[in-house]
Amino acid sequence: MLGASLTLNGGPSVPLAFQGPRASYVALAAITTLALATLTSIWHADVSGAIAVVGLFAIYLASPELLLIYAIFSPSSVIVDIIRLSVYHMGRGRGWLIFFTVCEMAAKLAGGVLAWSLHRSAGQGEVPYQPVSTGHGGSGGAGGAGAGGYAHSSDPFAAYQPPQAEALHPPLSSTYQPFPSSQPASVAHA
Repeated sequence: MLGASLTLNGGPSVPLAFQGPRASYVALAAITTLALATLTSIWHADVSGAIAVVGLFAIYLASPELLLIYAIFSPSSVIVDIIRLSVYHMGRGRGWLIFFTVCEMAAKLAGGVLAWSLHRSAGQGEVPYQPVSTGHGGSGGAGGAGAGGYAHSSDPFAAYQPPQAEALHPPLSSTYQPFPSSQPASVAHA
């Protein structure tokens, strides 16, 4: 288990659908739901944050199973929110509670729809949309933006690379001096 290589940065085993903008939109809906669930927890306990964390893990781990769980439970929890709002009676702050809960319900519905769309596209082997470049005077008539003439994705999370163990502890230089005031042995004084 210690020698196993676990890549979470979009390696070859990650379906291409989880590397596109749909995955970013699902993550954005889950983050929005998590933030709004934190705000509504001022008035009452809210489990929507746990469902949002499942959605974030689904994208981070590129797990179609977790994505399906998020796609089912996120819109289903809207029914619970409607029931809770209809029976919850409170004097002060009820307007803010209703506002944040309605925003949270919209984020959960959007997250569920986007997650279902991503789940279906990942199951069918679809790749994220990459527009064809309009040419930069490069090689051939394909646009010069790489193999096939595809441009880079506008996904803000696509270029994320977690820090590697080698980058955290760079090797010491051969000219390392423990005392900066001392001169190296190979320097001759005039």
